[in-house]
Amino acid sequence: RTNASFLARCAEHPDFVAAHIDTGFIGRHLDDLVTTPVPEIAPADVAALDLAAPLKGPKVWSPRDGATGFRINAPAVSQVAVRLDGEPVLARFGGFDAVPPRTGKGDEAVVLFAAGEAFELSRFRLGEAGGAAASDGKIRAPMPGRISRLSARLGQTVQAGEALAVLEAMKMEHTLAAPFDGEVVDVLVAEGDQVIESAVLVRVAAKAAAETQA
Repeated sequence: RTNASFLARCAEHPDFVAAHIDTGFIGRHLDDLVTTPVPEIAPADVAALDLAAPLKGPKVWSPRDGATGFRINAPAVSQVAVRLDGEPVLARFGGFDAVPPRTGKGDEAVVLFAAGEAFELSRFRLGEAGGAAASDGKIRAPMPGRISRLSARLGQTVQAGEALAVLEAMKMEHTLAAPFDGEVVDVLVAEGDQVIESAVLVRVAAKAAAETQA
């Protein structure tokens, strides 16, 4: 990372261009100078994720790979969820020649340079923020959104992978599942609730722990 974008914003500022500068210039315009713009994500940037971590084994071509869907009087629009500096964003690509690839499951990230800034671009994997650590069993929201369905009930016995809630965010539905076999010991939301990223929605206790608490 460098301060190239900061220097560029200084040089482009109207007061700097008009030579209205002194030792207090940066302090007076700090908010304008340190604001980091969110870059547009191009299909090539998402494609780089696949190049960074190619899928294992030969890839079998499918007609679905190039299917853009049918639109009346409008070009097709593709979208894919990624993380930009750790924050979930929805990259949208319009037009028939700008269809992003389906990304694999690698942990690698690529660096996206835009306007003098460096951003880390990585895959968004369902459950990475919505899963739960074995130590606490807390099911967290992977991003801000609305609880569209809630199947978890207090005292319910669940199995690993069983759906507990569905979060509607960025025009997609994200199913949040139990991380292990156990019992639902806390339900902190209701259907229709708006939640922030990383909010605890449900807490599951491992079977042995649940029996001890009982």
